[in-house]
Amino acid sequence: MKKKDILFTLVVLLSLFAISYYFSKKTFQNDTFYTIKIGESIIKNGIDMKEHFSWINGLCYSYPHYLYDLIIYFIYSLGGFHLVYLSTILFGFILLLLMYLFSKKITNNKFLSLTLVYLSSFGIRIFFTARAQLLSIIFLLISIYLIELLRDNYKKKYLVFLFITSFLIASIHAAVWPLLLILFLPYLANDIIYLINKKYNFKFINNYNIIIDKSKIKNTINGFISCFIAGLIVPNRNSAFTYFIKIKQGNSMNYITEHFPTTIEKRPEIFVVLLIFIIFLLNKKNKIRLKDLFMISGLFLLSLLSVRNTSLFMILSIISFSRIFKDIRTNEIDFLINKRLSKLIIILVSIFTIFILKINRSMVNYVNKKEYPTEASNYIINNLDYKNIRLFNEYNYGSYLLYRDIPVFIDSRSDLYMEEFNDGVTVFNDFMNIEDNYEETFEKYDITHIIIKNDSFLYQILRLNHNYKELYSDKYFTIYVVEGKDLNE
Repeated sequence: MKKKDILFTLVVLLSLFAISYYFSKKTFQNDTFYTIKIGESIIKNGIDMKEHFSWINGLCYSYPHYLYDLIIYFIYSLGGFHLVYLSTILFGFILLLLMYLFSKKITNNKFLSLTLVYLSSFGIRIFFTARAQLLSIIFLLISIYLIELLRDNYKKKYLVFLFITSFLIASIHAAVWPLLLILFLPYLANDIIYLINKKYNFKFINNYNIIIDKSKIKNTINGFISCFIAGLIVPNRNSAFTYFIKIKQGNSMNYITEHFPTTIEKRPEIFVVLLIFIIFLLNKKNKIRLKDLFMISGLFLLSLLSVRNTSLFMILSIISFSRIFKDIRTNEIDFLINKRLSKLIIILVSIFTIFILKINRSMVNYVNKKEYPTEASNYIINNLDYKNIRLFNEYNYGSYLLYRDIPVFIDSRSDLYMEEFNDGVTVFNDFMNIEDNYEETFEKYDITHIIIKNDSFLYQILRLNHNYKELYSDKYFTIYVVEGKDLNE
């Protein structure tokens, strides 16, 4: 390898690591806390399909990301929150590196590929956090590349690799596993249209600058079957097939922010990408492969349905965008391989990398005391019979309470508390309507204690109601006991 190639490789590795470091959140969010405890529970109890952290009786839990829970618990047991945070940076780096390597393989242009990854990274910045999505998307990206390889050169090893990645996705994050099957549709559509066009020679297709790849429908179907079968053998029963459908039927889509439809105000970058894509299509000199047209359009439509899908669009479409830029031979692309500019890029990226890596996050806490009841949890553990009380808590910090081994009313595993997953259970809906029906809800569940954020509307109500006695209060949280239900009296 030449000296300049070694230098560029080093710049790539350090800059991608710097981006992951910059975007990875040191302060954890809801899912990280319950992930650690569920992993610990699996070690103790196995995947028993039972709920062990809520005081609501008779709940069944489907363990939709059991493998990720085990991985994060193992990491946590080795190095606590420090190592969990470092693992997030590492997973983010692996994702960016794979995006670069796959793009470079297609374009054969390292500067173009690196530029595409840099631009994409800003669109996926909210993705760098200790959640199952970060790991599952890595295997989704690998799966797309394997589908490409399988179609170009049918080999049994690609089927085996697809089977493995499908199993890992279903085990790491069952909610996104159906997306793997959906990713086959652009290729199947290309194959079917190719066969129809070959037979009937539709002129309206041939008049457009669309390249229809030769049909490899047998290869595509075999890959699909391999992935489908892998979803049948996951140990948490049929979660890979049923979880996505049930969660979509539930009411959580109407309340959880990441499931809201995407707007320009929320994620303007994907609309910028769409605009550039449309301008590209309007240029009659440009050509696009039919499978790429379907892939990009399909992923964009998915991103419109849900905010969290926007990151999937920015990540998974990089293979299609790389192929588009590879097929273009214009001055806009040629400047990327200009030697003088290449040297400038290396210098600027190096400066940028050094600047990011010098950012000091030592003063940032892993747990945000404004959002999670750290001190209030200490009070509960030290002063209350917390294993026997019936504690009402809010949705967003329930995961932290169960991380502290305090039985919860609800936490951010919304599926657990819906009728679609547990017959007759309406905890999620009851919580979402708590401000209008708090007394009825407290009576329905025989609530004895309440922990509430001081900036919530319910807090303003309870502090004026003499039926609720204040036991503890700090700057951010207050604990009440329902009149006549203090177990210590």
